[in-house]
Amino acid sequence: MKTLGEINEARPGWARSAWRKGQALAVVAFLLVPLSGTLFGAYGGSAQAPASAKSARKSVFIRSVDLKAHTITVEPMRFLTGAEAVRAYRRDNPGNPTGFPPNDYHIVRTGKGLAVLPLAKGAIVKLVNVGGTPHPQPVAVAQAKLAGYPGITNDAHGSVAPFWITTEGGTVTAVEEQFVP
Repeated sequence: MKTLGEINEARPGWARSAWRKGQALAVVAFLLVPLSGTLFGAYGGSAQAPASAKSARKSVFIRSVDLKAHTITVEPMRFLTGAEAVRAYRRDNPGNPTGFPPNDYHIVRTGKGLAVLPLAKGAIVKLVNVGGTPHPQPVAVAQAKLAGYPGITNDAHGSVAPFWITTEGGTVTAVEEQFVP
């Protein structure tokens, strides 16, 4: 049985060159894909979302919303529940005598910096505090309500409320506030 190299050597010169370039392109793409994965600033600082056909749902703090530019600045975090929340809470709070997270959830800041993401003009927005009343199930509101919403802030400590964003192709298509007691 012949190796791929032997098969390639049997090809005409132009085909061998194209095959090598194809290999090189594949290697370069393989190496660059992790670097382009800075949707949430994996290597620190701010990052623009790479274009992707994938849909993803991520927990974040919202730092700011610019409705004119159709962008949203987020800080990634991990909103944990169940056994994962207990493990993370105990790791982060070894001196706590109960060893359980208050209200059965725990938030872990990832330290991955900020990401400025495009916000779709028709993005669905659901908030917990609507009309001065907290709702355990977030309520759909106009996108304009998101800018200036008390659950987001520009300070260095991030938001006061956790949110979930859904992205499609790198663009935020849904924003939903997480109810917390």
